[in-house]
Amino acid sequence: MKLLKKFQSEAVLAGFKTIEELNSTMIAWLDVEYDNKIHSSTGETPNYRFRNNLKAHPPKRIKDIDHFNSLFFWRTEKTINKYGKIQFNKNSYPVHGLPVGAKVELRYDPFDLSEVQVFKDKTFYCKLRASSLVRKAVAGIPEEKKKPTISKETIDYFKNIREKSAELKRKEADSIRYSDLFKEEE
Repeated sequence: MKLLKKFQSEAVLAGFKTIEELNSTMIAWLDVEYDNKIHSSTGETPNYRFRNNLKAHPPKRIKDIDHFNSLFFWRTEKTINKYGKIQFNKNSYPVHGLPVGAKVELRYDPFDLSEVQVFKDKTFYCKLRASSLVRKAVAGIPEEKKKPTISKETIDYFKNIREKSAELKRKEADSIRYSDLFKEEE
């Protein structure tokens, strides 16, 4: 987490203009500054540990994108009012099948309040659409700074990181023998 905060603080100074530029630089930075450096507690690089544990711990595929997305939603507790509705951020959401006074957890995208997810006792219950949408997004979400200070040193640092990452990828590609990928287990 500390390393990602370090990247974040440096990225602010680089003056990225697109999300693609930020993402590609972060991937390069992870290649150079994290994935290929020996971790103090394991004695191995994260890249080495990942590649040598694929059979024991294969990557998991996302089977339910709605559930996956809900893991990142903001959450709040609400009570169903005497009209059978949930009032949230000046919006009104009608609820069916739960009694007046029931407490539920709402999970929501703070940038799109047209729909919320209702959880009862930590179990998904339903999705609700706003019958009255006054606020489309949560009020008071901090905005990014309009004009960040840009540092030439940081721009050069990230350029160097991207070059090192490309070199690592070339070396890695040269070391892969495709015949090894399709060998039968002995």
